[in-house]
Amino acid sequence: FRLMPKESQDKLAKDIALFLKQLHSLSLSNESYDLKNEMLKEINLIKENVYGLLNSNEKKYIDNFLELLDKTPLLICHECLSHNSLSYSRFIIDQDNDLVGVVGFDELGNSPIYTDFLSLLDDEEISKKIISYYGEIDYDTLIQYKDIIDRYYPIKRIAYGLKNNRNDIVEHNRRKINSRETGEICKL
Repeated sequence: FRLMPKESQDKLAKDIALFLKQLHSLSLSNESYDLKNEMLKEINLIKENVYGLLNSNEKKYIDNFLELLDKTPLLICHECLSHNSLSYSRFIIDQDNDLVGVVGFDELGNSPIYTDFLSLLDDEEISKKIISYYGEIDYDTLIQYKDIIDRYYPIKRIAYGLKNNRNDIVEHNRRKINSRETGEICKL
């Protein structure tokens, strides 16, 4: 992308935005997704089942995340049909730098509208162009959403392990929390 002429970069960004607009318009429902509420449900599951068994570092991580979540504006967005594993490597681009296809739809399904943009954030300049052409998405809100999702991931996986009787997943993600700098990852 960076090696393309500016005009080709702009055209490709517009094409990607158009693809996403069309895909997202095929929503399987018109419901809103309340991410904060979903997170709180899973944290309550952890608190009810294993919180007392967690070490102080793990408890601090969850408690700091809860404080962060409390200070975060509502995380409500609409659900739409999403690729769910989108990355720049999924785009098929011809010799004229035109988007001619997208591959890897094995995880296709309804997800929060931000989902397809998360992996495109690797390159700020390109992602800002795509988001600008797409409209409706605020770049700073997307960055905040990604930060929350990244911090939440080991907590979500612990809840998944509890729901599915998978102690190996619970323990693996407890180790992930312990390997992170608690103050750094969930600092307010």
